[in-house]
Amino acid sequence: MKSRLNYDYVDITNKKRIKPTTGIPQGGIDSPYLFNILFHELDKFVTEDLQSYLNNSNSKVGLSPNGRRPVNKTRINIRDKILRLEKKVSELKTKNFELKKSEIFNIENDIKLRKREIIKMPYYDEKIKIYHLFYVRYADDWILLTNADLPTIEKMKARIKNFLSNTLGAPII
Repeated sequence: MKSRLNYDYVDITNKKRIKPTTGIPQGGIDSPYLFNILFHELDKFVTEDLQSYLNNSNSKVGLSPNGRRPVNKTRINIRDKILRLEKKVSELKTKNFELKKSEIFNIENDIKLRKREIIKMPYYDEKIKIYHLFYVRYADDWILLTNADLPTIEKMKARIKNFLSNTLGAPII
C-alpha cells in the first residue's frame, strides 16, 4: 500500500520533479477511497449536527413537534366564526322557526360564503419558512443545498469550516 502512495509529479512552471511529503494526488486511484474513509465523519457531522442546528432554527419559528407549520390564524378565526353562526342557526331553529326564517336564511348564506372563503385559504401559515438541508456526496465530491437565509448559511459555513479544520485536520484555504 505504501508504494501506491509513493509518487511524484512535474511542476510545469519550473519543470522540476516534486515529491510531496503529505497527501495523495488528486485524480489518483486511491484519492476517492481515502476521501470516503476520512469524510465519513463529515457525513455524520452534516446529518447530525447541522441538521439539528436547522431543526432548532425551525423550532424557533413555531413549528409543532412533528415539524408542521402552525395553522393559518385567519383560517382559525373564520372557522370559529362559522361554528358560532351554526350554533346560532340551531338555536333559532329550536325556538320559533317561522318567525326567524329570513334571519336563518341570511346566516346560512353567510356560513356558505365563509366556507367557500376558507376552502381557498392555505391551511398552514405561508409566512413561516421551514429550512431544509440536502447533502449529497459522491466519491470525493460533496454539496450542501439549503433554503435557509443568508445569516443561517454563514453560521453553517463557519461550523463546517471549524469541523473540517479542527476535527478532520483539513487545511482551509
